[in-house]
Amino acid sequence: GVVLRTTDGGTTWTPTASNPGGEIYNIYGESFVRALTAVKDSAGARISRSLNLGIIWVTVYEDTNNAAFFNDIHIFDGNNGYVMGDPVDGQWTLLRTPNLGTTWSVAANLPQDGDEAGWNNGMWWNGTENGWFGTTNNRVYRTTDGGDNWEFASTSFTNSIAVAFADEQLGIAAGDGMARSSDGG
Repeated sequence: GVVLRTTDGGTTWTPTASNPGGEIYNIYGESFVRALTAVKDSAGARISRSLNLGIIWVTVYEDTNNAAFFNDIHIFDGNNGYVMGDPVDGQWTLLRTPNLGTTWSVAANLPQDGDEAGWNNGMWWNGTENGWFGTTNNRVYRTTDGGDNWEFASTSFTNSIAVAFADEQLGIAAGDGMARSSDGG
């Protein structure tokens, strides 16, 4: 994959000097001085980080299981963050960082339901405690404790591709249909 950057509001784009490689499925930027990418290639999945406007990328986490796939990255407050990835060996990939990706740890053990998978950019967080993500199996998962524990609600449609919440209670899930929640999902 190639990472492009702009310094003129998007009028022109230039490739960065180094690239994270592989296929880039998600990028998170904080004023784009500091950025993280989720990358997939034949060796598994990895997270790369840049601290200099995307000029140089360094791998900060690697999962060498070929089934690994990271769907989304979200940084809450400049340091603390979360990665959600497709299930591997029957468990969702849920990772947490306290330091903008310098280190990562498994955040929770959440069993996969059947053959469900997640979606690129399919995770939403309001603050550091309340997060949601949709799946291919008519489910929206949510946490109210920063990702330590997860529960799910079923939707009336199969693919919950996008999830968004205005606050801790009011949200929507969309995909093959649309659902609204007024109780946090």
